[in-house]
Amino acid sequence: IDVPYAINNAGQIAAHGRDNEGNSIGIILTPIPSPTGDFNGDCSNDWSDILNTIKHWHDATGPGRMADYNADGDVNVLDLIIVVQNWT
Repeated sequence: IDVPYAINNAGQIAAHGRDNEGNSIGIILTPIPSPTGDFNGDCSNDWSDILNTIKHWHDATGPGRMADYNADGDVNVLDLIIVVQNWT
């Protein structure tokens, strides 16, 4: 990629780049969404996400909002199950 120059509402990034022969080409980069239950955004549900869910148990405010995967206003066993169901 030579120069990224725009991002749209879907999070796609438009950029200029070069192909294998050095020709200038347009590129669209599309982000890969994290699985539900991925607290730290590393695109993987693992022990770190379980520990962060437990750390924010019954606290869906501030950073704890990120662990309320089912958006019911509470971090609890239902959110922990979501992490496990999406284990990668």
